[in-house]
Amino acid sequence: MRWWGEHARAGRIIGGHQLRSASTATTVRWKGGQPVVTDGPFVEAKETIGGYGILDVPDLDAAIAIAKSWPAPQNHLVEIRPIVERG
Repeated sequence: MRWWGEHARAGRIIGGHQLRSASTATTVRWKGGQPVVTDGPFVEAKETIGGYGILDVPDLDAAIAIAKSWPAPQNHLVEIRPIVERG
């Protein structure tokens, strides 16, 4: 909960929206204790989404930096997707 609280207090977690297709995803995985960034979705059927947060950041680089700070890298991955903008 500390990770969520930190980003909520900073005003970055702002709610939820419909996600764009998985083909727009950027994924951060950990190999050998180091974050590895790849384009595309890599969630397999045996994996489940435990939850998601919508963060307000200026660009993909900022989103990647936050994803790399996720506190449980051993058995988790973070998939980054842009939201569908509705006007």
